[in-house]
Amino acid sequence: MAAQVAPADVPVLITGPNGSGKSNVADSLRWVLGEQSAKMIRGKKSDDVIFAGSDKKTRMGYAEVFATFDNRDRRIPVDAPEVSIGRRIDRTGESEYLINNQKVRLFDIVDLVLKS
Repeated sequence: MAAQVAPADVPVLITGPNGSGKSNVADSLRWVLGEQSAKMIRGKKSDDVIFAGSDKKTRMGYAEVFATFDNRDRRIPVDAPEVSIGRRIDRTGESEYLINNQKVRLFDIVDLVLKS
């Protein structure tokens, strides 16, 4: 999923018909920022975020989300014009967190968000 979010001074609205994935956007942001409870993102276990397959598509082995933020004003304490926060999980339950494609700990993501 890719979404572009407006600058901080512009309100963000997500609209669409039922079943179009509006709540998936909120869930993916919550998940990439470190949500640990599957229930909070409408799941029962951690690998519920991984595509289970369909009649026409095979199941995936992992899920990943990246949220990329404009940081030209250096509001986020990272020396880069964009900051990308990512999370991956595979079917074994192994999860990794990334800031600008560098592996980090969940603590580092939480710390970065709190300092922003």
